[in-house]
Amino acid sequence: MTRRRVGPSLGVPTLMVTFVALSMAVFATLSLLSARLDYNLARRQAEASRAFYAADAAAEERLGDIHRALTQALETAHTADGFFTELSHAGILWDGFERRGNRATLTFSLPAGEARQLAVTCRVDYDAADHTARLTRTGWQLIATPTEPEPGEGLAVWAGPDADFQIKED
Repeated sequence: MTRRRVGPSLGVPTLMVTFVALSMAVFATLSLLSARLDYNLARRQAEASRAFYAADAAAEERLGDIHRALTQALETAHTADGFFTELSHAGILWDGFERRGNRATLTFSLPAGEARQLAVTCRVDYDAADHTARLTRTGWQLIATPTEPEPGEGLAVWAGPDADFQIKED
């Protein structure tokens, strides 16, 4: 009769250790990938915030220039026509200057990142009786600007095996 050796088996514990080590390696890889993606997202968000606040500061400075131009126009002009003529020739860069009676709407936009602009709209009300003017900010909006894809960078769409089909209209 042959005797069998009774003792611990090495197969199951080895498989368990291999499975645990492999699982830990997969989770470590997923954790590193997640951390890298979170870092890239935070970096892009910081760049977008930095660009927005730079545009915000430049827009506030432009509004200050407009306010100074209002004060200068009030000092030199004594009629509504003279006031708005002085204001429109003040040397301030804006996208639009539209006058209706004793009110003018001014618009300008500033770049706020790679594909965004800060669009600002303000209104100037001129009071001929008191010879005063009031500047009111009516719009302060971040707008996404469309970007054209580079040639060859368009969206790859699968046309299917029958790409040359035509739609027939009845």
